[in-house]
Amino acid sequence: MDNNLSSVYLHIPKCGGSTLNSILRGNFKEENRFYVDPSNISNSRRRLAEWSDEEKRSIRLLHGHLSYGWHELLPQDATYFTVVRDPVSRVVSHYNYVRFRTDHSHYLRETVEEEDMSIAEYVTSGVCDEMNNGMVRLLAGVEDIVQEPYGDSVLPYGTNDPALLERALENIDNHFVFVGLQEHFDESLLLLRDELDVDTITYSRQNTGSRHYEKRYPDDVDREAIHEYNELDIELYRRVRTRFEEALDTLVLPNAQVAWLRLRNVVRKHYRNARTKVRNIRAP
Repeated sequence: MDNNLSSVYLHIPKCGGSTLNSILRGNFKEENRFYVDPSNISNSRRRLAEWSDEEKRSIRLLHGHLSYGWHELLPQDATYFTVVRDPVSRVVSHYNYVRFRTDHSHYLRETVEEEDMSIAEYVTSGVCDEMNNGMVRLLAGVEDIVQEPYGDSVLPYGTNDPALLERALENIDNHFVFVGLQEHFDESLLLLRDELDVDTITYSRQNTGSRHYEKRYPDDVDREAIHEYNELDIELYRRVRTRFEEALDTLVLPNAQVAWLRLRNVVRKHYRNARTKVRNIRAP
C-alpha cells in the first residue's frame, strides 16, 4: 500500500464491521488510526476537522461509522473500502440488536421497547433512517448516521430515489478499492488483504451476540416492509454481489485459502482460551 495514501473503512452497521475493525487494529498502529466514536459521530467529525494538516497526514486508517465524504477532511489522498450485507438480513439484525441486547444502551432501545415494535413497525415508523436504504445513504455520502429517534435527515423517510443509487455506485466505481460481502466474510478478508497489503487477518468474531440474546425472525409482513423501504439497497447488493463473485474468481485456490484461514482461527481461539485458563490458575 502506498505510504502516502490513507485508507478509509466505511463501516456500515450490522455488516461484520466490529470484527473487521478488530483485525484492522492489529495491522495499523494506534498513532496512525483515527476511529470514529460510534456513540457520537458528529463530535468525531468536528474533532478530526480541528486537527492540523500535520496531524491528519499521520492517519493511515480512518475507520468507523462514517459516510462517504470524510476523505475531504484529509489533506492526503485516500481510498475507501467497505462490506455490505443482504438488506433483509441487515435490517433484521439491526432490529434484534436494538431490541434485545441487554449488554449495551442503544439510543433507540427505549423507543422500540416502549412501543413494542415488530420488525415491520420498526422499518415503517421512521424511527431510524438506517432502515430506509441505509447502505445507499452512507455510500452516496448524503449524511452521517442520524443518532436520535426520528432525527432530522436531509432525505424524506421512505425515499427510493434511483439517483441516490447511481450516486452510491459512482462513488464505489471511482473511490473504493474493495467492497466485500458479510455473507462471505472470510473470502472478503482474503481479497481485502491483497488490496491493503496487511499481514494478519485471523480473528475472533466481535459483536455477534447470537447466542446471548433473544432474536425475532421476519414473517411475510416484515419482509414486505423491508423490501418496500429498501429497494435501492436491494439493487445495490445485487450489483455488488455480482462484482464480488467476479473478483472471487481471481483468487488462487479460494476454497483451500478459506479452509486454512478458518483452521488458523480455530487454533487461535483455543490458544487464547488456554492462555486465559492458565492466567486464572496462576492468579492468587
